[in-house]
Amino acid sequence: MKEKYSSKFAIITDPGLNLIYTSIDGDIVHSLFLCNKASSSTTVSLAIERGTQTFFILKNYKIPKNTTYSIDKAINLIPGDIILVSGETLNAIDVSLGLLQFLPVYGENYTSYGVNIASSSWHLIYQCPENTTSNIHSFYIANVNDPSIAKVSIWIVDQNNDYYHLLKDTEIEPTATIVWNKPINLKANEAIYASSSNNRRSDALISMLELLNE
Repeated sequence: MKEKYSSKFAIITDPGLNLIYTSIDGDIVHSLFLCNKASSSTTVSLAIERGTQTFFILKNYKIPKNTTYSIDKAINLIPGDIILVSGETLNAIDVSLGLLQFLPVYGENYTSYGVNIASSSWHLIYQCPENTTSNIHSFYIANVNDPSIAKVSIWIVDQNNDYYHLLKDTEIEPTATIVWNKPINLKANEAIYASSSNNRRSDALISMLELLNE
């Protein structure tokens, strides 16, 4: 598989969400650093905009003075995805992106899916396609409420329609993000769902490699 590496750098100079990068062909963000170079702590938000939807990875997360935040897991972008960053203190946050692009290879597809989890209803995050195995290598769940706690459940439904919880009414503190620290493998037609038992919004974004079964 042929690879192409690139980078993007920015300083947060405007209030609100600043456009940092727009994916043209689809990329993998394999590093992202948010450096607070100010002499006091500040809050930052990091989001992916996809069409009319926005998925927060960080929301009003506090970075101490002279400290750098680094994302823990890679994020797959699809064409048209936009990376947005905001900072409470202008000119205090420097953004550094490391990007990796794979040239298309038959049977392999790097992609991502997101959902705004806002109620106790079942929210489908992702279903593995027919004749495919999916390796989910990145899973972010961000509480976008402040100051409310979100109570989130995440579960897998298998090919027999049995379901198994990864999280059950797990409390996510305001401004906090859960980062799943191990891969999750899904077989064809297996799916991941989510709900919020106290109707507080959290955003889930998962990145995976889909492998066509030969």
